[in-house]
Amino acid sequence: LDHHGLLDRFDTIRAREPTPASLDRKKPEPTFLEEAMDDLGVGNPLYVGDSESDVVAGDRAGLDVAYLRRPHNADTRLDPDPTYEVGELDEVADILSRA
Repeated sequence: LDHHGLLDRFDTIRAREPTPASLDRKKPEPTFLEEAMDDLGVGNPLYVGDSESDVVAGDRAGLDVAYLRRPHNADTRLDPDPTYEVGELDEVADILSRA
């Protein structure tokens, strides 16, 4: 993000270190979602993801999830079901404007 000049557009960033010791914290564990929520002081965010592990992590954290279905995941079957399913990111803005 820093390399592309985008770092200042985010209030918090959470990701695991790429080490074997951090594997127990990777999605679908909700660790980083919960930490980001604490950082931001929010209780009911909308989590947007494009993988089954995103949907599971959001569900485990008790979040509404918008699943971004694209060509690379067009045939993915999800369990649990996401709260929303969208094909484009602008649909997320529509969901948020109705909230």
